[in-house]
Amino acid sequence: MTTTFLRSLILLSLFALTTCQEASPTAPGQETPVQFGDAQVDSIYHNYLDLQQALANSDPEQAAAAAAQLNAGFSASQAELRYLARHIAASNDLEVQRRYFFPMTDQLEPVFSSRMTQGTIYRMHCPAANNGVGADWYSAVTQVQNPYLGTAAPACGKVVSHLRGRG
Repeated sequence: MTTTFLRSLILLSLFALTTCQEASPTAPGQETPVQFGDAQVDSIYHNYLDLQQALANSDPEQAAAAAAQLNAGFSASQAELRYLARHIAASNDLEVQRRYFFPMTDQLEPVFSSRMTQGTIYRMHCPAANNGVGADWYSAVTQVQNPYLGTAAPACGKVVSHLRGRG
């Protein structure tokens, strides 16, 4: 490893430690299970969570497998989401996978919110992700499991908003 790379990794870790120390508003384990009025969206949601968890675990092979499952759940009208999922599935490079995961969260918000009947999905934010620009992801729980920094800074982030079921 080069000295520049190591220096960058150390600086990123220090930045993550100083910017990501906020408590969750709900204690883990108190979340309400999420339900959808559409089996396809339910499948997309669970495959998205599998992908998010694989990235949080810094496991590129599992992320690729989860993205392939996610891609299979998207309809033809969800071309941009299929494009993102295909690129994640085609790569075993965590940085590439995380780069395509980033825009997926924004594009999934209307999919989830329009069909959600029960529960809460938490929108998390890490200010250190995406080269310090910050990035969001969805979670079923309030405990932070950062898909962008993975095992380097797993707890970097906080709940910034949520989606709630209409039921």
